[in-house]
Amino acid sequence: MPAPLIPKVAREPLSPEGNVAGTELAAKIRPVLERVCASGDFSPEATRKALAGYDARVFRPDESITGVAFVITVPRACVLGELRPGNVRISVEGTTKSARCE
Repeated sequence: MPAPLIPKVAREPLSPEGNVAGTELAAKIRPVLERVCASGDFSPEATRKALAGYDARVFRPDESITGVAFVITVPRACVLGELRPGNVRISVEGTTKSARCE
């Protein structure tokens, strides 16, 4: 399995409220992102369009990689993920020490 596109950073513990908010959002966006993945369009623009309406940052950390990463801020949590050929990964984590999602 390839290394994650989003580097690991120190995060605060995930609160119960943040876990609920993040898990609900992850369940809502997964089918949308799976359709983008199945389409074979791994451009940041396609993922931004799929996540329109959310506080999402979509990026490709390395132009040599086929895939994109995203970070969505929800109350007291971060929803992180990536799309690569045949794979959608989504996780819910706590914010950084500065209460941000990176």
